[in-house]
Amino acid sequence: MSKGGSRYGPLLPEGFDDWLQNDRIQSDYYQTDREVVVKVEIPGLSPLHFHDIDVNVKENILMLRGQTQEKNANQQSFFTWALLLSARVDPAGMDTRLDQKDHVLTIVLPKV
Repeated sequence: MSKGGSRYGPLLPEGFDDWLQNDRIQSDYYQTDREVVVKVEIPGLSPLHFHDIDVNVKENILMLRGQTQEKNANQQSFFTWALLLSARVDPAGMDTRLDQKDHVLTIVLPKV
């Protein structure tokens, strides 16, 4: 997986890209003829917080917001992560699932 965040250049307001950077989050994605699949590794993501993750798609930008908890610690941290999608997708058909062992969130979005 690659490190989280990308440089969006003129697509987003100045300073927005730095806000999206999160060096702890790694991601990978691919697309088929019918869907876009995004895999996001979020260290410290527990099943307890899985349903608290906000997954949104707006104008072909996939955004995640949520919280993680460090193992063996009571410390929580919040994260925001985004990816500019190269294909138009239908957010209403989005499917998400969490691999608890690897802390990988998989997001499947049907193409429009």
